[in-house]
Amino acid sequence: MIRSRNFWLGTISLAIIPLLLIDIAQHTVDWTKDVHNEILSLVYHQEVFNAAEKATMLGDIFDQNRSLGLQLILKSVFAVVLLGASICFFRRYSKERRDYWLKPSLLSMVLVVLFLMVKVFVIPRINFDPDVNVITYQPQKETFRDFYAKSFKGKVVYVDFWGVYCGPCLEEFKHFTPQLKKRYAANKKVDFLYICGGNEVRHKYMWREQIKKYNVKGNHIFLDDEQYVKLYNELTGNKTDYALMPWYLIIDGEGNVKVRNAARPSEKVKLYSQIESNKLAQR
Repeated sequence: MIRSRNFWLGTISLAIIPLLLIDIAQHTVDWTKDVHNEILSLVYHQEVFNAAEKATMLGDIFDQNRSLGLQLILKSVFAVVLLGASICFFRRYSKERRDYWLKPSLLSMVLVVLFLMVKVFVIPRINFDPDVNVITYQPQKETFRDFYAKSFKGKVVYVDFWGVYCGPCLEEFKHFTPQLKKRYAANKKVDFLYICGGNEVRHKYMWREQIKKYNVKGNHIFLDDEQYVKLYNELTGNKTDYALMPWYLIIDGEGNVKVRNAARPSEKVKLYSQIESNKLAQR
């Protein structure tokens, strides 16, 4: 073990920098989506929203602009400061030990990788909201009807197929899903299932990040792309090699797909009518 305070301070400073760079990149993408693209979308679809909705959306956009801008500045400055500090500490360490650098270099790399693994795999899990229920569906071991009976028996379920980089999916989450949840908050016979898919580590990481960011309470499943498309085709009745997103459907209290192409949360009146056509869901 290396017994040098300068070495460990330099290594820890260096290991934190990639974590900040991940956040900076993510905040930059979020700014593009939540500020720049949101303004363009609002202008393009301005006839869809009433004055109150426009005011609310603009308020959200400006809040996001301030928040993301401040976070980008602070984290960028912090990353530069840490880089300077790590260089300073390593120079001091080099004066203490002038012989070899193989062991210190390997140890530094291990610590950097360890910090990244904690950032990507551990932190997203422990930060989950208690109202976000991640459930396991194993299509190779059970049918979807069996899964429904185990997890939702006797409930009307609004199912949402979405993707981590699907702009329209996230727009629904941000502006309209909260209103839908509020309407049925007291109705224990109405539940929500969100199904997402992807084959890469970044997809699962962003899945958890998007759920947390948009506060999507409810039940969540993450599948690989093949399983995702297979389940999508099974429930929607489509026969394609890809899934259209977002796509919504409604399952009745007996586990049958009642509406294969349900309305979006933004189509409020139409969606409420579709959900409440089942007696269990009537308010």
